[in-house]
Amino acid sequence: MFFFVIEDMDRDGAPVRPHAHGSIEIKPRPIVDVNNARARRHIAAIERRLGRKVAADLAGRWAVRAALNLAAGVNERRGKIASTGIDQSRNIWLGKPTLPLFNPDWVTYAFKNVGEYSPLLTENRLVLPYSLLGKARHLWEIVRGD
Repeated sequence: MFFFVIEDMDRDGAPVRPHAHGSIEIKPRPIVDVNNARARRHIAAIERRLGRKVAADLAGRWAVRAALNLAAGVNERRGKIASTGIDQSRNIWLGKPTLPLFNPDWVTYAFKNVGEYSPLLTENRLVLPYSLLGKARHLWEIVRGD
């Protein structure tokens, strides 16, 4: 599951470089799925010390990090600097919300400017899979008492 809100303006409506806010579910993965030898050895050492569950969670986190790096144009072959001269590694924030369940500030930030009109992005700033949209609609029906 994932969702992203595309942002292209600040709170005052001034344009900013388009970027995404959102969240991605991290699922446990087998260590063999980690295709970076150094990271795989590191996660295997953690598995020996802390167990398979911790290692599988780290392998899942590694997979998401690798996907985000590629989406931002950061990989081992091309480096971190785009043709624009901007360090692309700063485009990815992998921090966890401080209070994952009850943190209205994090939710507000993730959905920042979602209702604002953008001439560049038109009206639909929200990107999410249909399965998550269905769950959100079902939750809203429960909240409303339908």
